[in-house]
Amino acid sequence: GTATLDGILQDSGHQVALLKTPAGTPAGTVSWSASDRSVVVLTTALQSPPAGQVYRCWIEQNGAGVAVGEMQFSGSTAYWAGSLGSWGNAVAPSSRFWVSLEPVAGGSKGTLVLVGTL
Repeated sequence: GTATLDGILQDSGHQVALLKTPAGTPAGTVSWSASDRSVVVLTTALQSPPAGQVYRCWIEQNGAGVAVGEMQFSGSTAYWAGSLGSWGNAVAPSSRFWVSLEPVAGGSKGTLVLVGTL
């Protein structure tokens, strides 16, 4: 995770979008790099999830939500690092990215905890 993060932050072409709580409070960031197609989500606004639940990351692709991964914890920081490869060729302008709290097994609409516009 940290190697991916370092790579993105050293890439002068990386882009950053703000994540906010449903109430609109700034609560984290999504950073991505077009050159190596990596993406990192960082927040210190989340508590560890309850047993049997995870924070799942989503991206809006063609109007539908696509699950892209689960947040991991390192101390008080929650993060997810992955690749834009699963998002097709690029992040579409004004796509939404969000994080929801939901059962590990999935299959139900989770509770929205963070959201941003890319």
